[in-house]
Amino acid sequence: MSERIHYSKAPIIEAVIDLRVNMTAGVELEKLREIQSQLGEGYSETGRTFKGGIEANFAENSESPSVQATQQLTGYRFDSNDKKYVLQARLDGFSFSVLSPYDRWEVFRDEARRTWDMYRSVVEIEAITRIAVRYVNRLDIPFPPEGEKVEQSDYFCTYPEVSKKLPYSAIDSFLMRLLIPQHDFNGVLALTQARIEPTQPETIAIMTCYPSSSHLSVEILR
Repeated sequence: MSERIHYSKAPIIEAVIDLRVNMTAGVELEKLREIQSQLGEGYSETGRTFKGGIEANFAENSESPSVQATQQLTGYRFDSNDKKYVLQARLDGFSFSVLSPYDRWEVFRDEARRTWDMYRSVVEIEAITRIAVRYVNRLDIPFPPEGEKVEQSDYFCTYPEVSKKLPYSAIDSFLMRLLIPQHDFNGVLALTQARIEPTQPETIAIMTCYPSSSHLSVEILR
């Protein structure tokens, strides 16, 4: 196997490992707060997670439906004190994020596994139903020197392309989304790419998101 390339200035602004689970009946929400004692002083509880929805009721004699927004508390959020990691412990799953600056997969994976073991230790899980990994990248591409031209192919292998039959080829903004089956693990790669507002002068900002997920039903390994 070839050696994994390590980028000293990776464009990753967030990476997420997300697991959706079926919880054993009777697990109470407050049980999730016990993770704090295991995380220790390196993490603090910083918020709550909610699941929202909209209900529309159509009355027989009404011209418009009555709409009601619903919000349900599902778990808690814990941030590392160095603002590098974010853990969301929910009744329907577990999410672990690392923020910029990103180091390498092994460091991210090991801390995610450590906190996942803590999550499992305070709740009873019957099965994992979905596993996903998401990388969000931001590339700030500098304007080329006068007289030169920047091509998307200089930075990307996959990108939107305007037909050469059209009289104009410049793109002011775009949003591209591709769903690519991953047969080796019965999953799908959802590639999203878009031009976003730059935060630095004389640059073009491109956001790319690579979520890869697999829907499955597996017993928890003890």
